[in-house]
Amino acid sequence: MPLSSADEDDMEYGYKLGAIISFIQKHARMISEEPSQTGRRYLKYYNKNVPLVADKVVLVKQEDLSPSINSAAKISSVYRKTIEIVTEDSIVDAIKQKAPGKLILHMVSPAGDASSGYCFKMLIGTDDADMYYYNQHMIDRNNPKGLLPSDLKRLSRF
Repeated sequence: MPLSSADEDDMEYGYKLGAIISFIQKHARMISEEPSQTGRRYLKYYNKNVPLVADKVVLVKQEDLSPSINSAAKISSVYRKTIEIVTEDSIVDAIKQKAPGKLILHMVSPAGDASSGYCFKMLIGTDDADMYYYNQHMIDRNNPKGLLPSDLKRLSRF
């Protein structure tokens, strides 16, 4: 599981470490029981949980959204389920409280205004530390870093 880009400050994702470490521990147990599920491409295994996202609230920071969906109004034109644009403190609280029915977005991409590289996106449950969604894309002019409308459309299919 990508944790951060090489040039990213640890403080950029440190507030999510509780949920990330819990997921990694669960993933390690799964791999020990099923060694064939190793490697980054096997994180897509967790997309089996995508249909469950519809019953959850997705918590995101505004800076983790691509410009085309960086407001509630823009999100609602693509995705009819619940996404809340929240502060880092709200995400920390949800993780600490193991808030039921909440997912956090963990995004890994090059720092700054990157115009190339990979952007990895993962939705992790605050209460169960399960991964509900994994995807990646190449950053370019048409697909900037961040959660994209295509991600929301994919989540909407269920």
